[in-house]
Amino acid sequence: MAKTKLEGFSRVAVLKFDASYPYYFALYDDGTDYKVGDMVAVSDGSSPGVISDILTAEEAAEKKSLSITAEVIGRVDTTAYDRRVAMR
Repeated sequence: MAKTKLEGFSRVAVLKFDASYPYYFALYDDGTDYKVGDMVAVSDGSSPGVISDILTAEEAAEKKSLSITAEVIGRVDTTAYDRRVAMR
């Protein structure tokens, strides 16, 4: 089944799940101020990842010839986990 091209977004989050290949996810204006370094959940079923860059839709179109078919769902709050790790 073909994935539907997403529209109506002005920014794109770049995530790198492995060290080399960037993945592009639509960032919709949902009132959240996403920043590089934020851990986010995405709609394509991938594990949460960290935003490595944020581009305009135009910049992303220049870098990526394929349509963007997945989006950022929201920020993942790791505060409690980070606190537990620090206490260990």
